[in-house]
Amino acid sequence: MVKYLETTLGDTAKRAWDNFKASYENEDRELLSLGNKPQNFINLVSYLLIGSDPNMGSRYQQSDVVRKLEQLTLKDWTHVILFLNNYIHYTSISQNIHNEEFLNKLINKLPSALGR
Repeated sequence: MVKYLETTLGDTAKRAWDNFKASYENEDRELLSLGNKPQNFINLVSYLLIGSDPNMGSRYQQSDVVRKLEQLTLKDWTHVILFLNNYIHYTSISQNIHNEEFLNKLINKLPSALGR
């Protein structure tokens, strides 16, 4: 699988990959031992080109969205649709849409009889 993916690389990526293979033979063998998982190869080449873990962006985004969830407030019922839309949007991005803890926080933020 890796041999095939190597043929799809552009000039710059191919040079970076060849340099990596020559410099770090053990890591290259480790990648091959993981099996036919193209995502591992793609993540490694992305790391070589941009110098950071390609998955870290989503983690930063998730923690930012969790912070925004904590800041959501609902003072009166006239804005409940916007509040719930924001809540659903943020929980889906942070992958907490079915998290009971976040649902309890939502209920606690509701005003009057429904809130706690």
